[in-house]
Amino acid sequence: MSNSPPLTFPEWAPAPVVEVAREINNGLARENDSAKALEVLSRLVSHPLMKRVWAQVFKKHKKKHLRYESTEEYVNPAFTYGSRVAAFRQKASKLRATGGEVNEREAKSLESEASYLESEAELMEGEFDPLAHPRWTRQDRAAQILLWHIYRTALDDEPVLLSSLVAKTNDLHKVVQHLQSGVRILQSYKLNREAGKIKELAELIEEIADDGDPYCDPQTGRRLASSRFSDIDDPWVIVRETPDARMRSFVITLSDATKRLFGSALYRTIANITNVVFDRTDITDTRVRELLRIRPEGQAE
Repeated sequence: MSNSPPLTFPEWAPAPVVEVAREINNGLARENDSAKALEVLSRLVSHPLMKRVWAQVFKKHKKKHLRYESTEEYVNPAFTYGSRVAAFRQKASKLRATGGEVNEREAKSLESEASYLESEAELMEGEFDPLAHPRWTRQDRAAQILLWHIYRTALDDEPVLLSSLVAKTNDLHKVVQHLQSGVRILQSYKLNREAGKIKELAELIEEIADDGDPYCDPQTGRRLASSRFSDIDDPWVIVRETPDARMRSFVITLSDATKRLFGSALYRTIANITNVVFDRTDITDTRVRELLRIRPEGQAE
């Protein structure tokens, strides 16, 4: 049983979304800040702009077929984890068969994406398992997952700043230097077994530092003249700390989620969600594109 206060749902709230919202509500006591979590969840289930969000998720259009038969199809049909994982792995296999260094890198990227999706599915099942309810359609399940993503991102998402990455990398390299000094001291006293363990730890930390180092090529280990993270090439890292850094990080994360779920960024939908989460009224699909560094001719919703 949950000690959380009951949520009030408007009549336009879709049934699958209501069910997941209630499951999230039942777990509010486990949140670090349950009051904030309740505030966020309450807005996500009752704010009038969310009506537009769910209307877009479940929007259908009629498509004419031969013999003038018509069938309703979703404008933004949902993907499934299984189908996308299989598609990524199949494409990776074809690229490898073609051969070439570029194709090999792309194949590795696709396989990493497939592994990420599998991990994400396992993570979500640890929170709640919307896929365990056979009465919900694929589109219903995608809406449930989207609400979960919005809720978690609103609570947990913090911008990754380039300056923070640099500071973290420098701190880790300092730790490595201290450990290496310790290794030499232990070896001088013939404590080779202990020195070996410390050396392994130093090498592990150095690897972690290089992976996150903006000025290190993780493939070759070579130093770079400029950061490998840029506004365009890697939007996950905020290069310049600005007042809207957290909002941009939220938009980037949500854009990734909508692409995974529906194959499109759904800019207008993200704008509505961002207004709800940040209690604003001025975020438009154009502003979302700006935050994502998307040119005006980018994909329309």
